[in-house]
Amino acid sequence: MKIQEALNKARESHLVVAALIATVTFAAAFTLPGGYKSDKGTAILAKKAAFIVFLISDAISMVLSISAVFIHFLLALLKGLDGRIILVDKTFEKLFALAMLFTMIGM
Repeated sequence: MKIQEALNKARESHLVVAALIATVTFAAAFTLPGGYKSDKGTAILAKKAAFIVFLISDAISMVLSISAVFIHFLLALLKGLDGRIILVDKTFEKLFALAMLFTMIGM
């Protein structure tokens, strides 16, 4: 039972981290580095390779962190009202590990 409590505490902190990553990457997508051209509304650095890499990595990070948040919410829903896990313990641990991997890659 102590392992289950440790997993729940870790899941809560990982959920916070994944949500913060999703928030920051969402904000970064709208406040682009370099700003916008006033006449067309496009990004000033749109043709630069570093800017394209930034956009791609920002999008990947956002998708992975939102996926991690979704998995953490799914894990919370799959727990019964009495605290027991509805899924097999191995499946719970695999989903938790997948969410942790998504969060780590997102960082």
